[in-house]
Order: sequence, then structure tokens, then C-alpha cells
Amino acid sequence: MNADSEEMKLRSHLIALVIAALLPVILFAGVMIYVSYQGQRANVERSMLDTARALSLAVDRELEASIRTLQALGASERLESRDLKRFYEQARRVLKTQQDWTTIVLFDSNERQLLNLLRPFGSPLPTPPAGLGIGNTIKLKRPLVSDLFFGRVARELRIAVTVPVIRNGKVKYVLAAPALPAFLVKLLKEQNVPEDWLTTIIDRNKIIVARTRNLEQFLSKPATPLFPAKSSEAEDAWFRGVPHDGPPVYAGFHRSSLSGWTVELAIPASAIEGSLRRSLLLTGIGGLLLLGVGTGLATVVGRRISRSAAHLSAGAQALGKGDPPRVQPSPIFELDQVAREIEMAAVSRKQMEEKLRRSLERIEALRAIEQAITSSLDLYSVLHVLLEKIELFLPIVTAGTVRLLNRETGRFEFLACRGVDEQEWNADRLGSRSRKIVATKSPLAVLNLDADPLTHNREVFRKYGLVSYLGVPLIAKDEVLGVLSIYTNQEHEFNEEEVEFITTLATQGAIAIHNAQLYEEIKRQAAALEKANADLRRREQVERLLKELSQNIVSLDAASLLDKLTARVREVFEVDVCDVRLLVDGDRWRLGGISGVDSNLFASSRSGAAYGRMRWIIENQKPLIIADSTKEGALPPGDTIRTLGLRGYLGVPLLFRGEVLGVLRALTYQPRNFIQEEVDLLQQLANGAAVALDNARLYDRTKNQALELARVNKIKDEFLSMMSHELRTPLSVVTGYAGLIKDRMLGEINPQQEEALQKVLGRAGERLNMINDLMQTTQLEARAVAVERQRVDVLDLLDGLRSDYDLRLYKKDVSLIWDYPSGPMPITTDGAKLKQILQNLINNAIKFTDKGNVKIAVEVRGQDSRFIEFKVQDTGVGIPKDQQAAIFGKFYQVDSSETRLYGGVGLGLYIVKNFTDLLGGTIEVESEPGEGTTFTVRLPA
Repeated sequence: MNADSEEMKLRSHLIALVIAALLPVILFAGVMIYVSYQGQRANVERSMLDTARALSLAVDRELEASIRTLQALGASERLESRDLKRFYEQARRVLKTQQDWTTIVLFDSNERQLLNLLRPFGSPLPTPPAGLGIGNTIKLKRPLVSDLFFGRVARELRIAVTVPVIRNGKVKYVLAAPALPAFLVKLLKEQNVPEDWLTTIIDRNKIIVARTRNLEQFLSKPATPLFPAKSSEAEDAWFRGVPHDGPPVYAGFHRSSLSGWTVELAIPASAIEGSLRRSLLLTGIGGLLLLGVGTGLATVVGRRISRSAAHLSAGAQALGKGDPPRVQPSPIFELDQVAREIEMAAVSRKQMEEKLRRSLERIEALRAIEQAITSSLDLYSVLHVLLEKIELFLPIVTAGTVRLLNRETGRFEFLACRGVDEQEWNADRLGSRSRKIVATKSPLAVLNLDADPLTHNREVFRKYGLVSYLGVPLIAKDEVLGVLSIYTNQEHEFNEEEVEFITTLATQGAIAIHNAQLYEEIKRQAAALEKANADLRRREQVERLLKELSQNIVSLDAASLLDKLTARVREVFEVDVCDVRLLVDGDRWRLGGISGVDSNLFASSRSGAAYGRMRWIIENQKPLIIADSTKEGALPPGDTIRTLGLRGYLGVPLLFRGEVLGVLRALTYQPRNFIQEEVDLLQQLANGAAVALDNARLYDRTKNQALELARVNKIKDEFLSMMSHELRTPLSVVTGYAGLIKDRMLGEINPQQEEALQKVLGRAGERLNMINDLMQTTQLEARAVAVERQRVDVLDLLDGLRSDYDLRLYKKDVSLIWDYPSGPMPITTDGAKLKQILQNLINNAIKFTDKGNVKIAVEVRGQDSRFIEFKVQDTGVGIPKDQQAAIFGKFYQVDSSETRLYGGVGLGLYIVKNFTDLLGGTIEVESEPGEGTTFTVRLPA
């Protein structure tokens, strides 16, 4: 009975011991699960925030690349010179290099569209959408990234990068590059984010811009309601919320300082919380089972347990301390299994610790490479870090190389190496294997290089002791750039984890290579653009100088032109001394102009014989370039160059129509290799200067001829004035006496005598009119005609003319018809010149009308702007159409032959036109040959 009670007591103690041992284990397991869950959640939080920051950085890098491209385009000289058509073509070439842009738009400082590559050049353009942010870019004077907006030209949702073009501290233009939001989705998917993670980009208005799933459904929709509240609290955060299209999630976000956008990552809450629930459930069930089994075993195998307990306890304590457990075999199968499990747990723990260490090393390697990529554009330093981290992660690796594929030649070009001789490792080695990797875009592992049929030059691999091989493609933007290769000095079969890690490193390296290539291309384009701009500026300066020389020919003498030329050549070509030597009499020269030194220093050498270098240029009629005059073999320098110590020499001939007028020289104190473009530009200037010199000489000759012509005209005017006076006096006497006889003041005359006297009076009147025309023409040419305006009644003037012609008309077959109002017609004008106009028109009409009539009609026209219209219409011979524009010229006659039927010198209409202009009026002519002519004069009243 005592034994039984002792046995039962032992069982009770064993049961209590099992329960006491298992309950803390169960509770500890639950706590550890919860702690593990919290740690897992914290790790997820950190991972999500780090990933959000990395994604935000990737988006910023893409946007910054667009900004730099727009800034480089904004520096174009086409834009500076407002040559928008050529800038339009330049922008189209830039757009072809940017796959994600949909167009390039140019705005002025008033937010008006000037160019849009979606429309042809010069097409009307709408006002910009409000969400584009052009006004903010102008106000802040810095690049901005817009929120989501609706494009009015493309009629689609867009985002855009806007860059101000600043000139003299003011925003002159704004360049914008709109893009479809889909390119952001592509960018996000390229970052290797786990597939079950949802990535969203949200703009400053809390509107969804990009989303890795169901973008079409959620584009332009507001973000999750919980998100705006969280995003206003901090730059980045982690929270639990419910999205638009699914169950609850854990989300983390980071807001970009460049664009103000927020990158949000979301993981289903069930992925984190489900593991906790499953672990707690399993722990509860397992605890109950352990309790039941422990209680049963305690009653059956108490003694066995007591004997093995000490050994198990010692093993458990060693396991807890991290030491290798020493557990002895137990006769009880279960306890023996526990002992084996303790041993296996120790091994598993060691494996997990090793795996954890390798994971940390992998994360550290990725972080170091990412840091190298983001902190430097030096490709070689980034690749050095890449190869170094591979060796740290895989100590078995003894060598590594990076080779790029040249698409033009199809050859692999060596870029970086580690563990092998760079000179010995040429680009074509392993070409077949590398091409296979490029073709398949997949890693390739070789266990033994010596046995691989694709291996060439096995001696080199044997020399370095290279046995196994792993090659992975360098892929960026879905394009294979080259191959990353690693080698081991013993056979090694690369496992899936190692291949995956090397592939991840290769992706990072490919991004670095792509960024470096893009940077080098942008730098090359910028350098080419800068050189083109410099060349263009120099050409513009040369063209401007040529234009100035041609424009100043009239106002400057040849010496001033050449002084200006030499000064500007020094400025444009950045030389020390420039002079022009003009050829005189074929074999001598004289100094035409000089800049850079005091010309008075050469008072004794301002001319001389053309020999040496100048003679060579004259005879060959082409430029002479001497980089250093002190070098042997060069043509010997003249006195001027030796005296000043000049070394660099460029001389070009002043050529005009195959004749050398002189030599233009550009000289420097230091040796200088003048490039061909500089030679061509200086020759262009010399040719322009030669034309200017010839024009200056022609101008001098023309000026002298003009002075001589003015002197001859003065003599002519004096002669005409004298002859007009000498002819007018006797003609006045003739007409006076003829008039007395005709009026029977000296006695009676018969009809035949009266008719003869009428013809004498008519012909004499014509000659007097011709003399008057000559005198008035002389006064017009001398600008000695004055206008004396006064109030004139046109009715009185016409009545007087009518009385004169009733007495003087000598043609029986011509009648005058007068048609004008009978009431007063006042006008403010010069009455004498108006009378002369009408007399010349009437005389002209009578002269060219053999039979018919001449009609003089006058009419007052207009209300607000009143004017009087005079018309003289005849039925004479008329004027051909092709001669009507010339009839108002001096001495012009429709029939200028020596056998013409009508007399006169051709001054009547010349005087009419000039007097009409002086009186502020107009004159028109209408005529058809054989039908007569109508002259219309309109004068303001």
C-alpha cells in the first residue's frame, strides 16, 4: 500500500512536473510567436518603408533625367534667337530619344502655347490645362512636376515635367514634357517588388496616378480615405487600412521631395495576421496534446523518465546556451526521439544562423551597390564594388569580369575585372558562351570549363586555375547590355540561391551601366551642343561683321573700315595682333589697318616690298598657316613679326574676282594651331573685306561722278534759264503784234489774213507754253517751287480759262465742251498752279485731237472729306496701256521718233504730276488707243 502510494505520488509529481514543464513552454511558445509576429511586422514595416523610399528614388531619378533633358534643350541657341521653326525640329529630335514622353510643349511667360509637337508647326494651339502648373513654374523659377491632368490636345490623362527657361534672371519660356501615367507603372514593375505587393503612386491632390494592378479602373480616383490623413502627418509612415478593391492591408508610403508625389506599398493583412492565428492555434492544440501525452507517459514510464530527465535537461540547457548538446541515448523511445530532436534542433539552429548571416551579407551587398549607384556616376568604381561584394558573398569565387556587347560590331568589349590580368583578358574570349547568355537572357553555369565544348583558349583558364563558371546577363530596360561572369578555382555547382543573388547584383550593375551610358550620352550631346553653339556664335559674329562692313561703306572710308575689321577679328578669333596689308602696284604693300599694337610704332614700316610670306599668299591665292614662326622649316618672318616676337601666324588673301587686293593676318604671341574652320571663317571675312574695299573705291568714284554731274546740271539749269528768257521776250513781242493786227488795231484785214494770224498766235502760244514748261521744270528740279495757298473760287478760274481758249483756239475741227456748276466752288489751294495744271491738260488734249472735242468737267465730291474733281477728256489718238505709267516722266513722249506728227518736248504732264503732288492731290489716266484719253485730278477743298 505504501509502495502504491509512493508510486502514485511519483506519478502525481511526474504529471505535475510535465504540466509545470509544458505550460511554461506552451506559454513561452505563444509569447515567442507573438514576439515573432511583432518582429515580423516590424521587419515588414521597415522593408516596406525602405522599398517605398527606393521606389520614390527611382521615380525621382526618372523625373530628374527628364528635367535635365529639358534644361539642355532650353539652352538651345534656336530658342535664344527665337528661331522657333528650327527649335521645333530640334525638339522633335530630342522627343525621339525619350520613349516615355508624348510630346514637348513650349510656353511663353504669359502661359501661351508657342509649340506643341502633337500639332504641326504654326497650327493654332489651345490654352494649357489648369493642372499643368505652368504658372507655378514661372512664379517659382524652378522645375516642377505636375499632378494628374487632362490634356486638351491629346484628350488623355497626363502628367508632365515643366522646366523654366531663364534669361537675365527672368523666365522667358517654359518647356513641358507630358507623359502617360503608364510609364510609371512600367518603372514600378521593373523594380522587382514582390507580386503580391500593391504599389501605388499618388499625386499632391491625393489622386491615384499609377498603380501596379487595375490602373485603368483606379486612375484619377481619390486615394484610400485613411491615406490622406496619414500622408499629412509625416513624410513616410506605415498603417493598416482598407483599399478600394480588396480586404484590409498593411501599407507604407514615402513622399518625394522633388515631385511631392507619394509612393504607397500595400500587403494583404491576412498575409501577416494569418500566420499569427495559425501559430496560436497550432500552439494550443499542440499544448493540449503534449499535456495528455505527458500525463499518460508519466503514469507508465515514470521511472524511465526520471532516469533520462537529467540527460535531457542537460541537453536542453546546452541548446539554450547555443552550445552543442550532449544527449545520451534513452531506453525510452520517446525520450530518445526528444534527444535526437534536440540534436537536430541544434544543427538547424546553426544552419539558420548561417543563412541569416548570408542574408545580412546579401542585403549589405545590395545596399552598398545601390549606394554606389546613387552616389556616383563613375561606372568603374560601381563595378569594382559589385565584383568585391560577389567575392565577399561567395568566397569560393576567385575571378570576375564584366563585358559589354557592342551592338554595332557584335563584339564583347572588356569593361572591368577582378582576379585576372586586364591586358591578357581580351574581349572575344568566351564569345560563344556570352552570346548564348545574351540570346536566352538567362544565367548559364558550367561545372568544368576545361570539359565544356564552348571553351576557347583553355591554356589561359588553366593558367589562372579557373574551373567552374557562372554567367548572368546584364539587363536594363529589357535590353541585354552585356554579361557578368564569375569563376571558381575548384568545381562548384551554383545553387538556386547563389544564382538568384548574382542575378540581382547583375541587375543593379546593369542599372549602373545604363545610367552611366545615359550620362555619357547626355554629356556628349551637351558638349556637341556647346561646340555647335560656339561655332554658331562665331559664324554669327562673322556674318554680323560682314553686314556691318557692307552697311558702313557709305559712311566710312577704306581706312576706317579696315581698322574696324582688324579690331573685330582680334575679338572674334581671340588673337593678339591683326593687320591688313594692301597690295600697291603689284609688288609693294601699304598698311591698311592694324589692331592690337600702337600703329605709331610702325611709322617707318607702313609700307614695303611684297616678299616672303605675303608673296607666297599672293602667288598661291590661298591661306598660309604657321603654328610657330620660330620653328625651322617655316617661311622666314618679316621685321614686324620679329620685332614683336609673334609666333602664331595665319594669313589669308583679300580676293575679289580673282585679284588679290592684299593680305589679312591674324597673329599670336604664343604658338597656335589654327583649325580649318577658323581658316575658312577668316577667309570669308577677307573676301567680304575685299568686296567692301572694292565697293568703297566704287563709292568714291560714284561720289566724284555725282559731284561732277551736279556741276553739269547747274550749268544746264543756268543755260536753260538764260535761253528761256532770251526766247520768251521776242515771242511775247510777236504774239502781241499779231494780236493787235488780228484785232484790227492796225487796220482792216481779210479773212485769209485773220486765219493766218490765228495760226501764228496758236503756234506762238505753244512755244511760249514750252518755254514756261522748261522754266518750271528747272525750278522743280532745283526745289525752288513754293506753294502759295489762298482761297480760290474755281468758278472764276474756269470762266477765265474758258474766255482765253475762246480767243486762242486755232483748230476748226476741235471744239471745247465746258461742264461745271454755275455756283461758287471755293477751294484753299495755289490758284496759279491749279490753272497751270488745267492749261497743260487742255493744251495736251487739243494737241493730240485732230478732230472731235475736248470736254472739261468739274464736280464737287465727298461730304466729310470734301474734294473737287477735275476731268479733261478728249477724243484723240489715245495712249497705249504699256506707256501710261511712264507719261508723267520728264521729256517723255508716246511717239519719240523724228517723224512724229505732234510737237512738244514732253514736259507738260511732268509739270502736272509734280504740281498735283505739291497741292496734295492725285491724278489718274484712262485711255484706249484710237478712243481718246481722260485725265482726272482730285484736290482737297
